[in-house]
Amino acid sequence: MPKRWIERLLFAETCALCGEPLGASSVVCDRCLLSIHSQPEEDLLSIPYLDGYKTFTRYGGREKRLLHLVKFEGLKHLARELGRLISSHLRAYVERLSPSAVVPVPTNPFRYWFLRGFDPVEEMLKETGIPYQRLIKRRWLWRKPLSKAKGVDERRRLVRGAFTLKEKYIPRLSRARILLFDDVLTSGATASELAYILKSVGVEEVYLFAVFRPR
Repeated sequence: MPKRWIERLLFAETCALCGEPLGASSVVCDRCLLSIHSQPEEDLLSIPYLDGYKTFTRYGGREKRLLHLVKFEGLKHLARELGRLISSHLRAYVERLSPSAVVPVPTNPFRYWFLRGFDPVEEMLKETGIPYQRLIKRRWLWRKPLSKAKGVDERRRLVRGAFTLKEKYIPRLSRARILLFDDVLTSGATASELAYILKSVGVEEVYLFAVFRPR
């Protein structure tokens, strides 16, 4: 796990996003966090096997830097801050859909065990207070990160076979409605793969809520 997060928490004097003095805040100032406000988008992409999706806001320079601090510098408390930001929006989507289960998209197990020690997506979801189920497992496969993929076709190839369902849940999934939760919706390759897997065992509808989408 990166050690830079300890240095940031102990010694940071300026905001990691805007460079202004932090005051009582740690690492990222309150103004920068509050500037990440809702700019929703819904169902504009056509994603195979997915019945619908919603995103919280666009993914630009400030948002990208914030997520980088969470995912690559191990700042778990910032994942929780993001969870608080999106909480009411995710709750509204859950109330509208009434899903059988809310399911986080699991992180790469290598990054979980050796780089971060936590799952950023699950930390965000925990902070919303919405009950969820870990139906999906991510296999230990040595593949390059999706962020390095060149185009949609390569992203689809990289996620193919990367996920499986936990067998004990499969009998309960017939005619279910599942809401996936993820941090970023880019091409929809991951959501499409997961929707296909879920529908192959009898799930009737699959939706997605993602925190960010590309600008």
